[in-house]
Amino acid sequence: QGMKPLPLPEISIFLVQLGDKAKLKVLKLIEVFRKNNLRILESLDKGSLSAQLKIANKSGVKYTVIIGEKEATKGIVILRDMESGRQTILKDAEVIQQLKKRLAKK
Repeated sequence: QGMKPLPLPEISIFLVQLGDKAKLKVLKLIEVFRKNNLRILESLDKGSLSAQLKIANKSGVKYTVIIGEKEATKGIVILRDMESGRQTILKDAEVIQQLKKRLAKK
């Protein structure tokens, strides 16, 4: 009684995937992000990079995680700051920690 639900954190991350291996990796990452209380949007269709980035931009997210076939194979992701356009290559194991750190600053 009288308890209000906790507000959901805003959605600040968009996952972009290009290719079949990348799609499988994104599906796994979705679970990892949710377990870490990071709300995300994703585009799991076969849209081009520019089409998916356009969706990300319209959604107002702060960061986009980009995964292509090369990234899926090498165990890395590309983290793009949507405000500055700056991109950083991160190892899979670093992405959650880096996003939490960067989101705490903004």
